[in-house]
Amino acid sequence: SILMDDRLAYDEVLDYLKTRPRVFAEAQLLRHGAELIKNAGSATTRMVMELCTSPKPGIGDEYVADLARFAPLYVNCGKGPQTQDFRHLCEQVILSQREAGAPPGVSA
Repeated sequence: SILMDDRLAYDEVLDYLKTRPRVFAEAQLLRHGAELIKNAGSATTRMVMELCTSPKPGIGDEYVADLARFAPLYVNCGKGPQTQDFRHLCEQVILSQREAGAPPGVSA
């Protein structure tokens, strides 16, 4: 467990995940996301946003995560800044899909 066993700082965990394949980063965020959201909400939300939108051309890792899989992590955090982070996340993912020409709910 990258978060619990290694006792890394939350920003170090997120930095590490950015260097890994998108599928791996998604799996770790789904596993440890609630704690990351509670302790580094904005940075974690930015990472989820990146995973749920099409990667920049030339990166080579084309995997796009499903936003719906992350919703329970935010819901379980209760009210507060996490709710606003999740609302912003949803808005940005929907906008990026529109810009890419994908119908709502379909990854571009």
